[in-house]
Amino acid sequence: MYTVEIDSDSATITSMDDTGQMPDVKVEFFDDVDVQIKQYDEVLDTYQVISMKPKQWLQITTGMHSPEGVYKIEYGSSTYYE
Repeated sequence: MYTVEIDSDSATITSMDDTGQMPDVKVEFFDDVDVQIKQYDEVLDTYQVISMKPKQWLQITTGMHSPEGVYKIEYGSSTYYE
């Protein structure tokens, strides 16, 4: 299950583990061109956060559907390197 929340300056997608074994994972997209992946750590009582630029997020999501190799993404196209 997941939720989508849209505010004036950000959007958040929260993925919830249906088994309840793993904490929720939030992906937050901000207007100031940052993307953050967050997961709450109960032991440390804080969020673990990974911050990246939108192009890095694009590379990660595109890579999930790519065969093994080295790629460079250009806006509007992609290039494969052997």
